[in-house]
Amino acid sequence: MQFHETVYGKRFFEVQLPKLTAAINRLAEAIEHQNQQDENSSKENEK
Repeated sequence: MQFHETVYGKRFFEVQLPKLTAAINRLAEAIEHQNQQDENSSKENEK
């Protein structure tokens, strides 16, 4: 029996993996937002 055929495997692929992917995407967006703020702040300080 393969992992994806088990109850735990099904739960992992159908529930946990999508949640993990969504969390990683939220982290990436937060980092991008912070980087934009840092860039804008640096540009203002250069003026």
